[in-house]
Amino acid sequence: MTDYIQEYIADSLHQSHIIEKTNRHFSPVTEDGVPIRKLFISNLADRTSFKDLTKLFSKYGEVETCYVKKNSKNNNYAFVTFNSVDAAVRARYEEIRLHNRDLKVLAADSWHQPDSIENQYYNVVKDKSKSNKVSNDIHNLDYVQNNISIQTLNDDCLMHIFLQLPIVDRIRIERVCKRWKALSQESWHSVKRLDLSYSIWGSLSGINRKEISICTIRKVLLRCGSYLNEINLSLVPCHLRQSTVTVVAKLCPNLQIIDITGLTVSTSGINSLIANCHYITKFSLGPTSYVCDADLQKLFYVNPKLRYFKFSGTKMGGRCLFHLPLETMEEIVLESCTYLQEYPLSQAIAKLRNLRALTISKCVYISGNVIRAIGTHCTNLKTLEVSSILFSLQSDDMLHIAQLTNLEVLKISMNTVVTDELLSILASKCLCLTYLDIAECFLVTNAGIAAIATLPKLEVLIMNNLRLVTHINLRDASNLKRLECRVCKFTDRMIIDLIESAPQLRLLDLSGCPYITNKTLEKAATLTVNRTNNTVLKIFVGKTSVDLSTFDKVSPFLQVVNVDLSSCNGTVTFSLVL
Repeated sequence: MTDYIQEYIADSLHQSHIIEKTNRHFSPVTEDGVPIRKLFISNLADRTSFKDLTKLFSKYGEVETCYVKKNSKNNNYAFVTFNSVDAAVRARYEEIRLHNRDLKVLAADSWHQPDSIENQYYNVVKDKSKSNKVSNDIHNLDYVQNNISIQTLNDDCLMHIFLQLPIVDRIRIERVCKRWKALSQESWHSVKRLDLSYSIWGSLSGINRKEISICTIRKVLLRCGSYLNEINLSLVPCHLRQSTVTVVAKLCPNLQIIDITGLTVSTSGINSLIANCHYITKFSLGPTSYVCDADLQKLFYVNPKLRYFKFSGTKMGGRCLFHLPLETMEEIVLESCTYLQEYPLSQAIAKLRNLRALTISKCVYISGNVIRAIGTHCTNLKTLEVSSILFSLQSDDMLHIAQLTNLEVLKISMNTVVTDELLSILASKCLCLTYLDIAECFLVTNAGIAAIATLPKLEVLIMNNLRLVTHINLRDASNLKRLECRVCKFTDRMIIDLIESAPQLRLLDLSGCPYITNKTLEKAATLTVNRTNNTVLKIFVGKTSVDLSTFDKVSPFLQVVNVDLSSCNGTVTFSLVL
């Protein structure tokens, strides 16, 4: 079968050679318009060398290159490239004989021609003589003008296009050609951040994040890992193995921001971080398969510039906190750390005097000693969250928070020990507060709300589900921009007074307030239509007594949303720039 195919190919070439010779007219370009300078030579004798061919064809013009391929059964062939199109035409006009063989001379295919788009970026062409350069330039110009292609773009343009592609497509384009592969691989140098979002990865065969496996991640990190500054694996497929962290640590030694809260981390993963990643400034760790204080201590030691860390469900007792870099540490987040002990935490906080933000949420063993240490030593705190601490705190313990006179953001939601007394003290001492969250603090009454309404800089107030609050007077809160009061017993009159006194109010969440009617919306439309600051007020009225079918007033600065957010678990994040 092989002999038959070879005979068929040779016969086809011979027939085309006869037809071409019979016509005695040779086009200087291929059917695709590519200038012909490269010829295909067949029927060579075994003893024919590239020197023989170069000497033979040099009489038609300068030969740039000559390549000879010798096969078994005397199927030898060669490629001869001339310096000009005219020389190639002259060589094809004559009958050429060498070593008692009649040579078959044909034009090479378009993609073999040195002036084709596929080859013009790779072939280094020698300086052409002045006599031949004019004719070549004319053919090249005609070809480029008549064949506009993405290949005509320069490297910078192509690389810019590649950078806009998702990861999946950027890997696929490496198969197109050598040039695209080289540019695609070079474009990975510009990748500084990586996560598993669809916008970055694009669509796999099933358009499903579950298809992103450890093998796929490794393939990507081999291309861009050494250039990454940030990696976010907070949302990952459930099937990713614990070895993912090990792969990330080994292939991404220059990481500065690491978020692996979506992975369960083993001892090998943390040890790989210790061995390879020494430039971490922000570190977020999720669940671990073991109590990891000893390994975290080593990790903190090799990363002296660490300024932020977050533990979410991490098994650690707290002794590793003694080894945090005291000078650089600015923010700590502790969520659902059920192994965290009171003593090491309070002792560590006493040393971290440069902290700017601290979050302690859903941690079981938190008592008054921790709050006392925060109030006494963390005087530079700007943001504090102590939420969902249900049983281990007393009302007097929370009073230590009032010592933090520089506080700007305070979140103390879901605490049964937050009282009117605490809010009154905060209103008198923490005058820099702009954000206050007291949602589901069931001991707060009208007196506490009246006290915090006097805060001069308050912009955001979250007071969802306060059962004992039946009346609010927020006329003094003129700077208020956002108010959430879901499932509260407020009336139309209270909310209307607020809208009148707060011209910068942008978001008002009344979800689940049964006493709110159309009167609030009608008055809001009247008040906002005259706003001169172009601030749009968005009001959520789901599960209230509002009937939107009878509400017909229009204001360009009022947006009514009939959505009930009172049943949402947790806090809904609104896009509000303060």
